[in-house]
Amino acid sequence: MTNYLSNASGALQLVNELREELEALELVLEASSTHIRVDAIFGIELRKTKLVTVGNPIPVTPLFGAAALQCAKDVLTNITLKPEQSAKETFRAPGALGLPRVAIQYLEKTNRIRLELFRLLGLLKAHERKALWKKFPGISSLQAIRTTVILSDPQFIRFYWHVGSSGVKRQAKDLIAEWDKQLFDLHGYRPRMDDTLENSLERKLVYSLEMLEALDDTSEQVCIHRPVAPHVRARFKDGDNEPDFVLAQTPFVYDIESPPPRIDPLVSYDPSGAKAASQENQGRSTRARLEEEPYIEAMHIYQYKEGYRTFGPVEKTPKKRNKRVPISE
Repeated sequence: MTNYLSNASGALQLVNELREELEALELVLEASSTHIRVDAIFGIELRKTKLVTVGNPIPVTPLFGAAALQCAKDVLTNITLKPEQSAKETFRAPGALGLPRVAIQYLEKTNRIRLELFRLLGLLKAHERKALWKKFPGISSLQAIRTTVILSDPQFIRFYWHVGSSGVKRQAKDLIAEWDKQLFDLHGYRPRMDDTLENSLERKLVYSLEMLEALDDTSEQVCIHRPVAPHVRARFKDGDNEPDFVLAQTPFVYDIESPPPRIDPLVSYDPSGAKAASQENQGRSTRARLEEEPYIEAMHIYQYKEGYRTFGPVEKTPKKRNKRVPISE
């Protein structure tokens, strides 16, 4: 593992390295255009806003020919915000590509850089991460940390839209300690409500701290429950491995000598179908165990209903996570 003067300086160095390697990859892909096989690629328009509306349809356009090839090169190498792109969204083009070995070697190297960058960013405080990305105003931080899934023997890939909600159980006193520290790191003390700006993060944190401290017992377990915006996932099988699931913002890649896998294409997002599926699963979801109204709306914090309310430390449950890509959106 490389030693850095600090985590912040290491992250800075890695962003610069990533830019250089992606520029080199772009040249390799341009020179290898006749040796790139686009087995599938799907265009998704930028939404041009930071907000995601679950009730809006999302058109998907299968791309072919020169447009497909250009899109494939772009999505594998571009970490720069496009003129019409919001900083809170990413340029997405799921698909499946056969590439020459030299291009895959560059992708393996950029994956290693991205994973190390992702690790270092996790060690930085919020204001340190913000300061880092201010030095790269044109770069999408979300695109910089996403890796490319490289398959050795692709069998099948099924693309689909996922929508629903996510819930994380936390002990109230742990949130109090965490958010108190966040305010102390920003200000050196906990501000009063009157000292904060309307709708600012600081005001939300101060209010949330007061509400959590008002609980009868701060060892109570609460749930941070948020709606999940529509996003593309894929179920795939590589060789003899068990089928797996990943976020699929960018194309899967594999050696061009590999036969094309069976591909179930991505279709346009239909909010009516997604809503019906969500309602069908509601009875067995985390949401069914929560109070109807949030305890702290600004931070999506819910108390559990009386029959499900527990106290004490939250037990850690191991979760399976695909090691190929960090979760980035």
